[in-house]
Amino acid sequence: ADTLARVAQDGSTKFEAQLVPIVEELLKLGKPVSNLSFAVAAWAQHLRGADEKGGTLQVFDARADILGEVMRPGTAEAIRTLLQDEQIFGRELGYTDNAFRRGVERHFSQITSGGVMAALEAGRAG
Repeated sequence: ADTLARVAQDGSTKFEAQLVPIVEELLKLGKPVSNLSFAVAAWAQHLRGADEKGGTLQVFDARADILGEVMRPGTAEAIRTLLQDEQIFGRELGYTDNAFRRGVERHFSQITSGGVMAALEAGRAG
């Protein structure tokens, strides 16, 4: 089984190549993307370099310094800036109002305000 750290490793490259094309296709088909938007929100939280208890997390990504700096404030503006990173999300996905972008923003807000487990529970309930 993979470790969480290994799965999160090089997320900026993995998302560009693997997640974004799937999200774009699902949006075209009108299919739900909530689970994928949650994955991006959780990764964005990981980029901040700290766990929920204030411990330090090592972020293994070629762009960790840049992306960590973007996400460190943990604000709605930070998540919008991350989603507009064209190297990861392309020219359309993070700029247009769509279910993916709204989902990432909602999940990130839930994660930063109540933690990952509470955000997961909120996703199951609604």
